[in-house]
Amino acid sequence: MYICTKCLGVLFKRIIMSKLRISTLILFVLFSFSAFSQTTERPTEWKLYKEVSGVQFYYKYSECNDYNQGFHREYVLLKLVNTTSTALSCEWDNEMWYAEKCTSCPDKEDQKRNPELHRKVDLIAGGFIEGDCSFSGEKTLKIFSKHLNYKAPNSELSGFALVNINIYPTE
Repeated sequence: MYICTKCLGVLFKRIIMSKLRISTLILFVLFSFSAFSQTTERPTEWKLYKEVSGVQFYYKYSECNDYNQGFHREYVLLKLVNTTSTALSCEWDNEMWYAEKCTSCPDKEDQKRNPELHRKVDLIAGGFIEGDCSFSGEKTLKIFSKHLNYKAPNSELSGFALVNINIYPTE
């Protein structure tokens, strides 16, 4: 029985290349999921979300309690750091997912965003601003994550995104 060694070599190469393509595809899919899961991690220390035009966007999860009012909630707090020597204005839109469903994405029909989820802050040169747990006043730098004192179905944040980020010099 004659075995063509050249044919076996070609066959072996094809099998290896096929497995390599499948492995590459699997790694790509896993990487894609891990990129999305960045916003579903729950760090309690500041974690860099992204940097755009000299502004660093950080986030962290924080338990926020107001014992007098009976509020026990978890929020995603945001912190923006201006790494430039110019005063800047920062605008963006929040997108939030609860139970893996985007509750703040624009309608597919009209593509309009909810103006209540549009955010704008001004940063001095080299300065920063960060969200806090206060229950009154400014909500620009925090995103509701969940109630801590009771479980409400489909009300826990499963992901978020800061989209349509626009950075420009303050006038």
